[in-house]
Amino acid sequence: RTLMCGNSINGSSQWLAPDGSQAHPEIRCTLNRSWCPELPGLTNAALVSMEPLHRAVGTEVRFACRRGFHPSSGHAFGRCSVDGWCSMADPSDPTCVTPPDWLSC
Repeated sequence: RTLMCGNSINGSSQWLAPDGSQAHPEIRCTLNRSWCPELPGLTNAALVSMEPLHRAVGTEVRFACRRGFHPSSGHAFGRCSVDGWCSMADPSDPTCVTPPDWLSC
């Protein structure tokens, strides 16, 4: 069975099955809080939320255009996956694009 050490709802570590369900093996899980690389600096856009505040698998981010700028392309939402960062138009979107197509303003 394949498992990964992921984020629980409160930001602590927990074992997860590939389908995202919680697993309960008899071994300890240590969360890798820097699984995904640093987020890029975006021109005319800024990171407005990161939950939880690290780069472990399951971390979600949101970007927005700086005042006076408007979205021209890309995605405002992203998630740290086992394959690295991916991006999507909406956090409920089941399709996460890899490599990420970050917001351009």
